[in-house]
Amino acid sequence: MRPLTAGEVELLEYLLHKKTPYADELRAQLPFTSVLGTWVAGSASLNLSVAAEAVPVPLPDGPVPGEVWAHDADGKTLGTVLLWVVDGVLSAVEYGWVTDDPPAELPPVSPLHDLLDDNRKRL
Repeated sequence: MRPLTAGEVELLEYLLHKKTPYADELRAQLPFTSVLGTWVAGSASLNLSVAAEAVPVPLPDGPVPGEVWAHDADGKTLGTVLLWVVDGVLSAVEYGWVTDDPPAELPPVSPLHDLLDDNRKRL
């Protein structure tokens, strides 16, 4: 188990935008969140652990509502990023790719586009 990196915190904060149900409450879990490891060897997707001090939210188990997509500098879609909740706490961040090769790491925030924001829709 290890602490979240600054880049991971920035990504999770981005995923928890104001349109996300319980965004403030889930953001409040970040100081209590650690990385357990990747889903499988070489995966960019991470399993998360949240300390018992964090307050759970009344969301159903599964991905947090909202779609966020990563793009390269040329605007080519690389994949989607999802944040998962189990028992009301953050449980994973998934990077699902649409390229030939799986990503080695989570994307930085700069190439992400929130599909809930009509001004930034790009598919």
